[in-house]
Amino acid sequence: MINNIKLIINKKLNLQQNCTPPFFKHLIMNELQKIDRVLNITSKVCNVDYKLLKTRSRKFELNLARQIACVLSMKHLGIHKVKVAKRINRDRTSMNHYMRNHKNNYDGWKIYQDKYDEVFAKLIKGNRKRKILHKNKFTNIVSKIQITNCKAPDVTITVTCGKYKHEFYVGVFNFERDINTIKKAFEKYDFKIDYKTYEG
Repeated sequence: MINNIKLIINKKLNLQQNCTPPFFKHLIMNELQKIDRVLNITSKVCNVDYKLLKTRSRKFELNLARQIACVLSMKHLGIHKVKVAKRINRDRTSMNHYMRNHKNNYDGWKIYQDKYDEVFAKLIKGNRKRKILHKNKFTNIVSKIQITNCKAPDVTITVTCGKYKHEFYVGVFNFERDINTIKKAFEKYDFKIDYKTYEG
């Protein structure tokens, strides 16, 4: 049963099968897109090919851009180093190295400081989604989302805005429609969506 659920969801979301962990699927939506956005901005600021940031090349300009993009993804966006490392085709050791050396690089390496500040400014400029600061606001948005909660759900969708979160219990066949409905409701706000499948 659970394997069928995962296959249907993966097909709907066009996900690769080898990305599905055993027993259940748990994917944080938007984080990979956020990393890619940082990489895209950084590649333009540093005047390097976006695709080359994910290669093993150790050329100066690529290494500089790669460090800046990774540090911003972890430090500013709060994305876990394992996800950043995987997206950039590196390992956790590289992420630890980038973070450990960031302060010294920023304080004593002018080109690093200049490029870091420029990327950061562009990242902030295009990332001004509103934060939900009051529970009543969050509850009000949730109450207007027209999704029927299942008594025996195939999937749990969790939406998180700051310190507030809500779970929706949905069927697999309406999953794509329901997750798009939730994303539409929160599109003006800074939010995160998780989902997991399980045997009902």
